Amino acid sequence: MRLGLLLLPLWLTGTSSPGEEAKPNPPQGKTPPFPPEIMRGIEYAAKGLRPPEKEENPKTKSGFERKMNRLIGTIWTEEVKKTNIAAGLKKETAEIRFLLDAKGKLISVRTISKNVTPAYAAICENAVRQAAKDFPPVPPELLDAKSKTYEMPLTFTLY
Repeated sequence: MRLGLLLLPLWLTGTSSPGEEAKPNPPQGKTPPFPPEIMRGIEYAAKGLRPPEKEENPKTKSGFERKMNRLIGTIWTEEVKKTNIAAGLKKETAEIRFLLDAKGKLISVRTISKNVTPAYAAICENAVRQAAKDFPPVPPELLDAKSKTYEMPLTFTLY
């Protein structure tokens, strides 16, 4: 049988050094309440529901890109789950850029990252290609004036 010695700092044990008077631990009272928005999320989760999403304006860049991120992210998550076990993917980040025309049709997809494995780059690019069938038209305010296209960068990080 092997025995070990565990040394804990004095502040963690609640005791004092020799010659010092023991300090009482702080009172164990109520913890401060969570902010209201977190409490609402906790209440929804307790009921098994998702909190309602904020209204997004799809004509703004952030609203449009959030919608695109959700479309692509759903497919990417499923692909990573399927492939991760078989391919033994590691932690990495891939930056992808894709080009859309005014109708939301995918023109091109390319990987910008230099140090990403080909397998992971393929998963990310394929997620964009699979989601492309559901892309909405690009708001005219976001289109490039000359080419009438929209280039969107997207970063995929695998933890």
